[in-house]
Amino acid sequence: MTHSMLLCPPDHFEIEYVINPWMDLGVRVDRAAAHEQWQALRTKLEDLGVRVEVIAPQPGLPDMVFTGDGGAVYGRMFICSRFRHPERQPEAGHFRRWFEEHGYDIRFLPDDVVFEGLGDVSINSGVGVAAYGPRTSEGALPYIKELFSEVDWIASLELVDPRFFHIGVSLALLDERTGIYVPDAFSADSRRRIEKLPHDMIPVSDEDAVGFAVNAVVVGRDLVVHYCSPGLRRSLESRGFRVHVVDVSEFLKSGGGTRCLVLPLTY
Repeated sequence: MTHSMLLCPPDHFEIEYVINPWMDLGVRVDRAAAHEQWQALRTKLEDLGVRVEVIAPQPGLPDMVFTGDGGAVYGRMFICSRFRHPERQPEAGHFRRWFEEHGYDIRFLPDDVVFEGLGDVSINSGVGVAAYGPRTSEGALPYIKELFSEVDWIASLELVDPRFFHIGVSLALLDERTGIYVPDAFSADSRRRIEKLPHDMIPVSDEDAVGFAVNAVVVGRDLVVHYCSPGLRRSLESRGFRVHVVDVSEFLKSGGGTRCLVLPLTY
């Protein structure tokens, strides 16, 4: 299967506000380095056979580069995000227009819920896990599950650590039987649910957690990450995965790794 992913160039990427613990108004983005890192990620994905689509960046929307938050895609349906923070809410209209122009069935959630796209949904091999907490409301999940009814939803999990505000930086299903996760990101009850999943769920170390190793772009047996410790690499390789490290340190300044920078259009 050909993988397709949507990316947004970092033309306007900067730290202009603070909406998570990684962001600091005193830290500046090296724009040239950000472009180099983004291009290296795109090149790596294309080398792995991914067809890369691009949405135009917009002035005043520095976090639009994190396309994974823009919505959720399954088949030809696109669920548009309802961002929690006002600073990001204008992004939704741009993503909606892109998907309309490309012939997707656009769906919206009620005004009384918030949902930040594939930031809080992990889907692989027809199986899905959803999360709620800092950025997605628990009330959004029934709508997601109803709209993506073809997905076998095996868990709804609560995120409690503000550093790991999305499931995208806290848990990833890597194939039909394997996953990785950050234990401290979840409530005690959700950790117990993860341990009971039918998947072989690999807990990562603090080192890998803050290195955004869980924030992996999955391309078949290939995983593209910002960081992966030797121990985690051995665990993944022993399960048949190939790990590719791409430096996206400029984007970590806003709390986003490789997975945050892509919106998969196919699974």
